[in-house]
Amino acid sequence: YDLATTLPKSEFSCEALSGSPGALTERLKEAGVPCSVLPELGRDVALFRDFTSLFALYRIFQSKKPDIVHLNSSKMGGLGALAARMAQVKTIVFTAHGLPQAEVWRPIWERGLIFLATYVTALLANVIIATSKTDRTALTALPFVRSRVRLIPIGIGSVVFLDRKESRRKLGLPENEEGLYLATTAELH
Repeated sequence: YDLATTLPKSEFSCEALSGSPGALTERLKEAGVPCSVLPELGRDVALFRDFTSLFALYRIFQSKKPDIVHLNSSKMGGLGALAARMAQVKTIVFTAHGLPQAEVWRPIWERGLIFLATYVTALLANVIIATSKTDRTALTALPFVRSRVRLIPIGIGSVVFLDRKESRRKLGLPENEEGLYLATTAELH
């Protein structure tokens, strides 16, 4: 969102493509960034659907002729990088937000396919952005891609904490009650 909405509009024209509509696509549309949904794309490995996605992406890249394709996620990275190369896109950037082949809850065959997709992506990308030192270490261990890996840690702005009374009011908790409340938001697999 930040990248698509803060690049100078006089120099860049951004479009977003996702596998399903959601909060991000809605926010991008509200900010004036064109968004398309490609329903064939999905998070989980599904060989026929993924094969269909590859050619759908190729057709999109052929028709729009982007100068840069920026890919996020290992599976989309592999499909998107291959489609972008087939369509002769000049610059392919892949950002690794964690490497899912380390997700031990996945079946071994699926982790193997994801690793292969990650490696194909790394081979096909011009620039690979790692958002953590752990990912950078894993990516630079792959043959033939070390020189393309850049570490750009995820930036988090200053956190503004509310005082206890205001926090309790916003959370709907009694203001004078003693005790400590902890809250978090996360994605759990």
